[in-house]
Amino acid sequence: MMLNGFAEGDRVCSEADGKANGRMSSTSINRRNPRQDLQSNGLQPILGVRTLNELWQAWHGQFLAAGGRVPKKTDMRMQTVKTILPFLVISERVSPTNIHIRLAGSQVEELLGGGVTGANTLDLSPSGQRDAIARVYAYIAETPAGFYIRESLLLRDNKSSRLEAMILPMADSDGMARYYIGAYHFGRNSYQVEDAAGAQIVHRQFDVFGYIDLGFGLPPQPKSA
Repeated sequence: MMLNGFAEGDRVCSEADGKANGRMSSTSINRRNPRQDLQSNGLQPILGVRTLNELWQAWHGQFLAAGGRVPKKTDMRMQTVKTILPFLVISERVSPTNIHIRLAGSQVEELLGGGVTGANTLDLSPSGQRDAIARVYAYIAETPAGFYIRESLLLRDNKSSRLEAMILPMADSDGMARYYIGAYHFGRNSYQVEDAAGAQIVHRQFDVFGYIDLGFGLPPQPKSA
């Protein structure tokens, strides 16, 4: 969810592609080593954001209680994240091409104009980026690992918003990591942008992303062109 400006080792969609095929499009990307993986004991660069910090503390507490295993979805108590519920998304990997959004918080729904809960994450993305985004969710579940991203978005009202997000895996009753819980922080900028006609949300600048080593290793780096 909300990885629509992300393309790891893939073509970055043009603005026209995004407007035609998804809720977001991509117009620029920071290619100076944008992937910066983190260890679970070195998350200071991203835990300054309250929503991300509260999700991490709740998830990591259950991780420790489970003896260093990915916590089961049924063990994640919403009471521990009640103050950030409007900024959370819970998803299920039904298949490699269907990341079903079981619940999206009110702030996420508002930003994307509604209709997020019940949708396939990949359907919210420009078609040229869906394979790359599907790989992110595959790596989170199959490694398993965490994931974070920082990017800039252009919203429906032509104002820019900063997005910071963290996604962590959760397991089913058999211990298979096929659920995701993500926290999203939206920071509003004050300036207007004039070229947003026709798009609900346009990805303007992708700053940095990375995987979080939860003790199971990290996904492979993309092959150089």
